[in-house]
Amino acid sequence: MKVELQFFEDDATGGYGLAHRNSIDEGFNAFFNPIGIFHDIMEHYFEDIHPNFSGKYAFNYGGEIAASGHAAWYIHGLGLSARWTDIKAPNNIEDAFARGVGLEDELCYGNTRFGDELLCKPRNIYTLHPNYSMFVTYHWYYWNKMLEETTPRGCSQNVQIANRLRKSLSLRKLEALYGWGYYTAKKLVPPTDENRQAIEDLYEDIKRFTQHNDPYYLVNRFKYFTAYITPGNKLKYRFTVSDGINEFNALDSDSWETHELF
Repeated sequence: MKVELQFFEDDATGGYGLAHRNSIDEGFNAFFNPIGIFHDIMEHYFEDIHPNFSGKYAFNYGGEIAASGHAAWYIHGLGLSARWTDIKAPNNIEDAFARGVGLEDELCYGNTRFGDELLCKPRNIYTLHPNYSMFVTYHWYYWNKMLEETTPRGCSQNVQIANRLRKSLSLRKLEALYGWGYYTAKKLVPPTDENRQAIEDLYEDIKRFTQHNDPYYLVNRFKYFTAYITPGNKLKYRFTVSDGINEFNALDSDSWETHELF
């Protein structure tokens, strides 16, 4: 599996960093932190690539929920926590994810980022596993709380958008999207001791890359940060940076510091 992130200067924020190359034209902002990079590589790699999340299904709220399903596998299926230790949740990590894709601004004011309805192409064919059922429970509770306690406000157009989004929410979609994400991540990273260690190492290598490099320098020198992931019982990975012609080991700056780039 090849996941390509692109270096760029964000005109909206003035920041420098990365985003999935397919998402930049959709208005996604640049970031340069280990959580964001891990998220795009291991949880959100499928956007505008997998048939379930292409065309009108791309860059919709459904993709964010499916990515949360991946996270549920890494947290409860593999028993990892390092990637999520800095999440400050009012109750627990499931609640934090529900609020993260809680759509509060969208459901109240119609300020949508990913369309005006929740789209779901995956069928609800998955057994509701205890490892992600709490994600579904908290998410569904949070949505219902929003629907019961708030009414759309703002201009008539925004109210219409908010109402369309409200009508599109369903427990069936939520279960299908979380289930697809959870079981797809399980296939990508099966539950072995080697894979648990590999994912921990992968995150630490991303963290080291962000700590030891200046995004401004990288944006002006490179075009892509690419992750090559080999799924299986012994997951393998490598990271590269590229100027579009030359490709270098992203974790070995000596390999590209002295190279004349074009």
